[in-house]
Amino acid sequence: MEGVKTCQELNHDGTICEESRTLKILEELQTLYAERLKRIDDEAGGDGVQLKITTMESWVRDLTIQNAILVHTVELLEHEASERVLLLQKRLQESSKSALEYMTKVQDYDSQMQEATGEKIRSQSQEIWSEFLATYPAPGFDPRHFLIFFEALNLDQGQLSLMRSYLNEKVAAPI
Repeated sequence: MEGVKTCQELNHDGTICEESRTLKILEELQTLYAERLKRIDDEAGGDGVQLKITTMESWVRDLTIQNAILVHTVELLEHEASERVLLLQKRLQESSKSALEYMTKVQDYDSQMQEATGEKIRSQSQEIWSEFLATYPAPGFDPRHFLIFFEALNLDQGQLSLMRSYLNEKVAAPI
């Protein structure tokens, strides 16, 4: 067939791919009809018009069947491609869901670690503060510096209020 490219790739078993076999059959069919028309011209001359028309009608029927087969094949391929796309989309969604779950767990773990670290810092700071208050420093010391330190640690207002009360008991001037 003119204008139809044939597959020249070899399969893993060394045979030419299936498409070229099918195209070869179509080429042979076209050659058969062309030879039949030429033979009619050679044998019947101008009197073979009806025979040529019958041959061409047969050819057109065969081409119509071939086209129907090609259309059906294309539809099957489109259906297969659509199914594969849907399968890939499903797998991608599952992968995305797994990745999201993993990221959520990582964020939760990170939040827990930050919270635990903050609690540990606050706890250690309170221990240091308690030890400090137990040995209360020399006159002239301003405990407000420690309150600023504890405010920077983001202690809640209840804890800061307790520390202010405690310092007010220890220091003559209220803080």
